[in-house]
Amino acid sequence: MSVPSSSDEVLSTTKHVSVDDIADIGPTTIEPAVIESAKEERTQLENDRLRAEVGTLEQDREERKKYAHRVFCLVVGWLATIGVIVGLQGFKTSWYSFELPTSVLITLIGSTTASVVGIFLIVATYLFPKRP
Repeated sequence: MSVPSSSDEVLSTTKHVSVDDIADIGPTTIEPAVIESAKEERTQLENDRLRAEVGTLEQDREERKKYAHRVFCLVVGWLATIGVIVGLQGFKTSWYSFELPTSVLITLIGSTTASVVGIFLIVATYLFPKRP
């Protein structure tokens, strides 16, 4: 069999099918065994999809637990550090003195509070999205 060399040659050898030719083809019957096999395959695919969805949800829940704990530890550590700095600022003895200028202390407390609240809100929004 030869391969056509140009598009004109392809068009000249192509059989044209009309609507009447298609209308002459009657409906075909499908064997019940084929229908049953298709139903079983569809059911199996649906079950596989649902198992995958459940697996994804379980993994999301485990990741949320892990990251919620990490963020909690970060926030507690961060606030504890600020508490220690503020405590050192107010604790003065004859042999120990720790002083920060008031502007530095206010900036430290303000920026830390904003950062902690911001991180908490971002992570909480990610970990617990609104469900439709």
